[in-house]
Amino acid sequence: MARVTARISATLAAGGSARRSLDVADPATVAGALAALEADLGTPPGSLRSAAVSIAGTVYGHDHPLAGGEEIAVVVPVAGG
Repeated sequence: MARVTARISATLAAGGSARRSLDVADPATVAGALAALEADLGTPPGSLRSAAVSIAGTVYGHDHPLAGGEEIAVVVPVAGG
C-alpha cells in the first residue's frame, strides 16, 4: 500500500480540506488513487474517471504507477463558456 497526497479543487473538496492523504492499494496507480479519493469524498465509483492527474507538473494516464509519498494534483473538467 502506498500513501499519497492529493491536491483537489475547493469545489471538489466541498468545504473540506483541499489536501487529502490517501492509502492506495498495491499495485498503486493513478486509477487506484482516484478510486481512493472517490471513497474519501463519498462520490460514486467512476465519478472521477475523466479527471486529469499531474505529478510535478506533468500529466499522467490512469495506469501510471505511484510511489508512496508522491503528491498528485487532480483536475476535473469544467463546463462553461
